[in-house]
Amino acid sequence: MLQEFLTHLFTFAPRHVKKMGYLHELIAISARHKRCRSAWQPHLESSKNFIMQAVNLCPNRKKAVILGSGLLLDIPIPELSKAFEEVVLVDIAHLPATKWETRRYRNLSTLNADITGAAHAVYKTRRIVPLETTAWLPGCDSQTSLLISANTLSQLPLCPASFLAEKCRANEIDVQNWSKTLINAHLKRLANLTCTVCLITDRSISFKDESGRIQAVRDTLYGIRPEMELPDIRYKAQWQWEMAPLGELSRHCSMTMEVIGLICSK
Repeated sequence: MLQEFLTHLFTFAPRHVKKMGYLHELIAISARHKRCRSAWQPHLESSKNFIMQAVNLCPNRKKAVILGSGLLLDIPIPELSKAFEEVVLVDIAHLPATKWETRRYRNLSTLNADITGAAHAVYKTRRIVPLETTAWLPGCDSQTSLLISANTLSQLPLCPASFLAEKCRANEIDVQNWSKTLINAHLKRLANLTCTVCLITDRSISFKDESGRIQAVRDTLYGIRPEMELPDIRYKAQWQWEMAPLGELSRHCSMTMEVIGLICSK
């Protein structure tokens, strides 16, 4: 707990990023990975392998942009650095350990940016804000050959929605509808790109008891099916992510995510 507190204290991030819980969530993911390393490994390897399938579809390998780069656990950094002239890691914040790890790659850079484009406006106005669906995604330009949205789609609404519900007392139904709109907005922005697009996202969570029986299932994308929103899908994959094995959440419950991967190439 002390290490997590110090990391939060000494990691540079704008005020709204800390106040809305983004940095806390990033640090919490790092701590959970340390506890659940073996359970997470199959998912992390599946993500890396799927990204490399997308790399193989890129005849022009000038620039790769990774949205939701996070802790780099699910990103094949050495392979991307070798394959592309430039690699840009985009997330709302990067921990010092992540920046230190990337220093060895001369063609790799980090960009602190809000993928949703809405977090600061929500924090400033304390209300639900309109969403932009046609603007460039952070880090992208005409040189982008590959855009990777890495295990972040379902996470995009979490911090702003929690902030709206808890701090601004926004109507629960309005917040849920806005969260769904935010996810759709991200998919529309991906669909507008002309480069190769690789999307990896969870779409449901299953809660299981000690015997492995499913007790409840929750849709993490509010019923949205990314495969129906993205054009020119070349490859699709699906796998399981044991996010919280028995003992992580409780002695009687585990949590497994269903993950899908889509690669679009025009």
